[in-house]
Amino acid sequence: MAEAFKFAQEEHEEELGRDIYNGGINNCDLINDWTSKYNGKNLNKLEEDILNYCSKREVIGICIDKPKPNKNKTKSQVENIAQKGTRKWETVYRGIDRYGSVVCESTTQTECIKKARLYVEKNKHESITVVISKKLSSGNDVCARVSYKKSNTEKEGRYIFIGLAPH
Repeated sequence: MAEAFKFAQEEHEEELGRDIYNGGINNCDLINDWTSKYNGKNLNKLEEDILNYCSKREVIGICIDKPKPNKNKTKSQVENIAQKGTRKWETVYRGIDRYGSVVCESTTQTECIKKARLYVEKNKHESITVVISKKLSSGNDVCARVSYKKSNTEKEGRYIFIGLAPH
């Protein structure tokens, strides 16, 4: 339920923006799950009860169809991507800040150190570590794709969210 609610919020934010009075679910909180009160026929009555129960910016969810999880032992698949020809690598020197970001790069250590010194002189609270590494200069850098492998019996649940959005 929480995952479906978050997905609905993201969709509404993308569609309606972040204005807090846009009338979208992205400006509401999921406060309860009333699935146990749903019997398959009483949705109109539940909707009325929920609207009387909720305050502004509050939503209650109901699961209409329960999800069926993937029970496969392996839930991913790998597609290997063959390289045609050879990959060409070059040695590079990179200046790395304390957060792991590359702030400078060069093909020689001396040049990279010069760039790192200029960076530190402009950013006096920084300390740069120069590392040597290999960089792919030609050839395909994608060698495999790993994707989710859906089960034949798996299905996502269906949910209804009812409440009072601000507008």
